Amino acid sequence: MKVPAEVYTPSPHPYQDLGVDYPFHDWTATVTTCGRICHKRRKINLSMVFAGQNVGVRQVSDRIWLVTFMQYDLGYFDDETCRLEPIKNPSAQKCNRCLRNGPNSTGGEAGIRTLDRGLSPYNGLANRRLRTLGHLTVDL
Repeated sequence: MKVPAEVYTPSPHPYQDLGVDYPFHDWTATVTTCGRICHKRRKINLSMVFAGQNVGVRQVSDRIWLVTFMQYDLGYFDDETCRLEPIKNPSAQKCNRCLRNGPNSTGGEAGIRTLDRGLSPYNGLANRRLRTLGHLTVDL
């Protein structure tokens, strides 16, 4: 059996940078390797996912700035705190309670679906209860 290094061949296609520019923004910042941009010598944490990429920064009101990656608005930060407040993702699925338990079921405290088995041992992988003494037999 061969290891990946023995079968790897580099791609014949050269890497092409995204080349994103932001003509409608006030300035463009390149995200550092640690996931930050700098504004007036202050650091704003974005995410390491954007390391090396350009983001657009636009002033939307006095001391409030909008950070954009490609066509996606990431969030706002102000001059004082320099903390990015993310924008709610409109395409994210809403978290609904478990439909099997009905629309009014909370599924335990804090809305977390739990098993109503007290402190008995539970094997989540096999989805079955194990005996208290830890035997390998399964109760059905």
